[in-house]
Amino acid sequence: MAQMANHKKAVLLFICTHNSRRSQMEQAWGMTAAEYYGLYSVVFFSGGSEAIAFNPRAAEVLKLADFNYSKSEGNLKNPNYLVSNKRDASAWIMYAKKYRDNQNPQSEFAGIMVCPEADKSSPMAQRKEYHCLMTTINIMTIRLQKS
Repeated sequence: MAQMANHKKAVLLFICTHNSRRSQMEQAWGMTAAEYYGLYSVVFFSGGSEAIAFNPRAAEVLKLADFNYSKSEGNLKNPNYLVSNKRDASAWIMYAKKYRDNQNPQSEFAGIMVCPEADKSSPMAQRKEYHCLMTTINIMTIRLQKS
């Protein structure tokens, strides 16, 4: 990562079709891993080619993985979840959003497609220097190799 060598932040944007499960969970795990390993110059975001809602089952999986979360009572169609890992007191807001949402980086980031549908439909996939496809199977393999 050239950014890290130049003392800049490495910015990773996980992209899935709906930003409802995979990309959100990868953001949470990425933030947790960076905090655990002291990689404070790596930051994580998530977005979709569409935005539906953060899947409540994905929130429950995070809870099973020892994350804290609370659901806002506001927007019923696309609620906000306040999420944190139990090691770090800081929390972040998770909700379904498009990858071009104002909360996401607009330049100088690497887009990581976490589902084949997003890889086919996202205009970012055409920018080969800023994108890669990482399927859930690949992610699981990487995690298993690290254990």
